[in-house]
Amino acid sequence: MQIQQDVSANRAVVSLSGVLTFDELEQMTPLMAEMKSGSHESVCFDLSGLTSIDSAGIGMLLMANDRIATDQTRFAIRGARGVVAKSLQLARISEVLTVADT
Repeated sequence: MQIQQDVSANRAVVSLSGVLTFDELEQMTPLMAEMKSGSHESVCFDLSGLTSIDSAGIGMLLMANDRIATDQTRFAIRGARGVVAKSLQLARISEVLTVADT
C-alpha cells in the first residue's frame, strides 16, 4: 500500500492506494498516531486509489475513526470505487463512519 499526505494548517487528506489488508497494519499504526497528534480540524482518508480491501482493512478504518475522531477533529472517508465500495457497502460502513462526497 502507498500513502500520500496532503496536510494544511487545519485539515489532512490521506490518500491510500493499492490494497488495504492486515499486512498493512504496520504502516497504518504510525499513520493513525501521527494524524491523532496533529491539530487538524478534519482528517479524510481518500480511498480512490485502493484496488482491494479485506475485513482487516475495514477494521483499520474503524480503528482510525476511533483513534482520530475527537470533539475537535472530524474523521471521514471518501472516494471508494469498485470492489472497495462494494465491500464497504456490504459492511454498512456508512452507518458507523462519515462518508464524504468526493
